[in-house]
Amino acid sequence: ERLYDSLHGTLLAEPDDAVVLPGHFSVANDGTTGDVTPGEPVATTVGEARTGIDVLDRDRASFVERITATLPEKPPNYESVIAANRGVESPPDEVSAIELELGPNRCAAETGPEAGADD
Repeated sequence: ERLYDSLHGTLLAEPDDAVVLPGHFSVANDGTTGDVTPGEPVATTVGEARTGIDVLDRDRASFVERITATLPEKPPNYESVIAANRGVESPPDEVSAIELELGPNRCAAETGPEAGADD
C-alpha cells in the first residue's frame, strides 16, 4: 500500500516528460538484462513508465494484490540491512558491511515470474 501511495503521490504526479533514473533493473536467471547494459545509465520518462508498466494503471487494491502475489522470502539478513539503511545499527566491521552489501538483493516488488533473478 505504501509503494502504491509513493508511486502515485510522487512519481506519477510528475509531468510525462520528467526523466526517471530507476535504482534497480531485473536480471533474468540466465544473466540477461533485457534492454539494459550494465554500467550504463538506465533512464525513462514518467510518461513511458505510466504507459509501459502495466501495474501502474491499476487501482490501489489491484496493485497491492498483484505485487504481493509474487513476494519472495525475505533474505536472512533483511533486518540487518534495514537497520543499517535507517542508521539504527552499523555493521561491526568493514568485512560485515561488505558482506551485507554483496549479499542477496531480492527486490520485493516483482510483478511476475519473468521479473527478476534469485539474488
